Formats: sequence, C-alpha cells, structure tokens
Amino acid sequence: MNNLELYERFLDLMITRKLVLFGAGEAGRNILARNFKNEEVLYFCDNDQNKWNTEILGYKVVGTEQLIKDKDKIVILISLGNEAEVRKQLEELGLKDVTFSCAILRYKYLNGEAVQSEIEKLIDPVISQYTYLPNAEYKSTIPFINSNENSIMKVYDMLGDDVSKEVYMQVIRNRKYDYKDYSNIMDICNGQYFRRDFFNYSDCEVLIDAGVYDCGTIKDFVSQVNNKFEYIYGFEPDTICYSKSLKIFNDSNIDKMKCTINPYGLYDTESEIYFDALGNGSSAVTEDSYLKIKVVRLDDVIDKKVTFIKMDIEGSEINALLGAKNILMNDKPKLAISIYHKASDLWEIPLLIKRLVPEYKIFIRHNSINYSETVMYATIDSKV
Repeated sequence: MNNLELYERFLDLMITRKLVLFGAGEAGRNILARNFKNEEVLYFCDNDQNKWNTEILGYKVVGTEQLIKDKDKIVILISLGNEAEVRKQLEELGLKDVTFSCAILRYKYLNGEAVQSEIEKLIDPVISQYTYLPNAEYKSTIPFINSNENSIMKVYDMLGDDVSKEVYMQVIRNRKYDYKDYSNIMDICNGQYFRRDFFNYSDCEVLIDAGVYDCGTIKDFVSQVNNKFEYIYGFEPDTICYSKSLKIFNDSNIDKMKCTINPYGLYDTESEIYFDALGNGSSAVTEDSYLKIKVVRLDDVIDKKVTFIKMDIEGSEINALLGAKNILMNDKPKLAISIYHKASDLWEIPLLIKRLVPEYKIFIRHNSINYSETVMYATIDSKV
C-alpha cells in the first residue's frame, strides 16, 4: 500500500477504534494537538518506563503490555523519530495491522485528492522519517506547491545527478509540510558555494559576489583558488555590512588591485528601491521601509568576462539574474545561487537559468540543518 491507501485504511479503523500515539514526546504532543479531537484519543504509549503512569495533555502514558490487551480497540500512530525500530517492535507484538506512520496524516491537508500526484509519488519513499505535521498557517503552502507541480517536475527531470533529485524533492516536501529538520540532507563536506565536486577553476577567475555581507565568501573564494584569480566584484547595499566588509577586506591579504566592493544592490533595472537594512545577513528589498538603496544591472556595470556568480541576496535573486541575462548567455559563468528565500524560487530560478543557457548542467545541495541555504549550482563544464 502507498501512504494514501494507508491513510484511507487508518480512517476506516478510526470509525470504530480509539487512537494511541506511540511516542510520549514533543512530536506526539504536536500531532495530537493539531490533528485529533479529545474523544478520538485513548492514551500515549512509550518504551521509557519513567514516563509510564504520567500524563501528557491529560492522557495517560502506558507501556506496550497495555497495547496487547487493547489490540482489538486501538489504532497506533508512531509519533517519534526511530520509526523503523518501533514498527519492528510492534510487529513482533502482533500489532502490524493497526500500526501506522504519522506521515499518512499529510493527506488531511490535500483537499481530498484521490490519487497521488507525481510529487507525492517521489516523496513517499522518504517522508516516513519525519514526525512533524504542518502548522495551520502553512496549510496554504500545500495547494500552492501542488499548483506548481509541473514546474517542480521539470526541475526534477533536468537535475544533473541522483543526489540533487533526492535533495530537491526532500526540500520541496519539507517546505510543503513545514518540516523543520533538514539534517539528513545537509551537506557540510564540500563548501557552500565554491565546490570542487562540480566546478573546475583556473587562474583567471572573475567572481561576482552578490551579497558580500562580511567578506566571508570572498575569502572562501580566494582560498579555494589559492589566491590565483583575475578579479572580484562584490556588491553589498546594507551600509553597516558594507562598512564591516570593507574593514575586513582592507585588513586581509587579498590583492586590493584585484577586488572592488560596491555599495549597491542588484536588480533588473537601475533605480532606487526600498530596502530593510538590518545590518546582518537578513537585509532585504521590501515595501515596508523608508530607506531606499541604489540598485544596478550587472549587465551595465561589469566590464570583464565573468566566470563565477555567487548570489545570496534575500529573495531578489530572480530580479538580479534578469539584470545579468547578457552575462549569463554570453559568458556562461559557473553559478551558485540561493533558491530558498521564497518557495517559488525552488523552481523559478532553475527554470530561468536553463531557459537562458540550455547547456547548463544543474545541481542542488542543502547546506544547513533548517530550511535555509538551499543552493543551485550550474556549470557547462561539470566534473559530474
């Protein structure tokens, strides 16, 4: 059975039975509070004897012996992380047919879809690792992502390796259902932007660093190319971050004749736009600010052939890329672009890049334990 069929069986059993949540922890509390009425629940079960005979949200916590006694009147929902281990334990107790993964509950929020979408088919094999269900305010994300299934599947089909496909679908799933834990797809071994598993480097690299912040990525780049490069163009419109990055840059051993940090934002037009300057990595374009910054088009301000663009500019990536269409199409630089600031960036940015430069091979990796730092990498000269 797939998860949709299991969910339908779960509903059938719940007509005449009571629910038991196996796992008397935070996940169990959240699942109960968000998904069930009081009269539907019988008790919690847990392997931790210290929790037995205590209460959670007014429900008693029991051991597995009680499950055996009540097996003809209960439905068990596993609400903790080590699901495979618990499922095996319950099977050995003869409770296999009444035991379910909490992953099936996502079908409560699919507006009665009768069949799995292509996205759901790809998500099914991995979703059972997670226990958290969506908060109410995230329910609107589900139909939004469902409505963009065709675009998501286009991105999936064009990704350059199996790891990218797995990471991409898990990121989509996590964003769709508001799962918080990205630890199982976090990649910390290869560097966030300037990777050597995808990219080849020369001694003549010309980098655009969009979102300098504290000069950290410029220093990472210089280290990656062993201080052998042609030029670096940095852009940082937040005045506090700009001042900080200039000080760090001036105190570094980077060749000052081969790097310029500019106090501008990047966009698809040269103008002034409202900007929320927070003095940290979250400064972003917004309509809810009195402050305006100057923004420029990369196509108008770069006079060298670009070999690498790194971009992390808090949701303005698409506008900035549109302002660099000529650079992208003519120079075909290596790309490391953040695609996590808006859910739609997860498909709109890869599709835009592929449309501008069909030769690009595209990869995706996730670089943190939470939702942030999903990066799209693109190159016409991939090592993979």
